[in-house]
Amino acid sequence: RPETAPRHAASIWYRRMLKRLARRGLRKSPEQTPQEFVSAIPSEALRGKVEELTRRYEGARFGGSAIDAAKLPILYEEVRKLARRTPETLEKEHEAAACK
Repeated sequence: RPETAPRHAASIWYRRMLKRLARRGLRKSPEQTPQEFVSAIPSEALRGKVEELTRRYEGARFGGSAIDAAKLPILYEEVRKLARRTPETLEKEHEAAACK
């Protein structure tokens, strides 16, 4: 129940996301801000979800937002699913969506 302790939940979900992305070769260096890390993600689809999760993380972690904290598990699952896809698959999906 992330909304009961938003700051703590935010830290947990953000670390989980970073760990998941690191397994795919996307590592956040200690020198990078969260936004710099987001900008370095090559896949547009994955970058968008990571950006949204990061925004919610910041709202919950630094603002104490229970609403943002409640969204983190859902966003994590979306990031996890996207991170499982290869960069080539993500690029093809993006191109197909742009053609519609």
